[in-house]
Amino acid sequence: MNVHFMAVPADRMVTVDIPVAVYEILHVTVVLLIARHDITEIHCFCFNEQCE
Repeated sequence: MNVHFMAVPADRMVTVDIPVAVYEILHVTVVLLIARHDITEIHCFCFNEQCE
């Protein structure tokens, strides 16, 4: 199973195949970065009464 990214220029189609293993490595890396840097913590500056 491959992950396909396709772009369609004016006169041709370009397809890039990324193996699932590479996709999974990227996914795990993003999850680890989010966990390490607390990106999921949302600081609400315009909805203060809703974010307590």
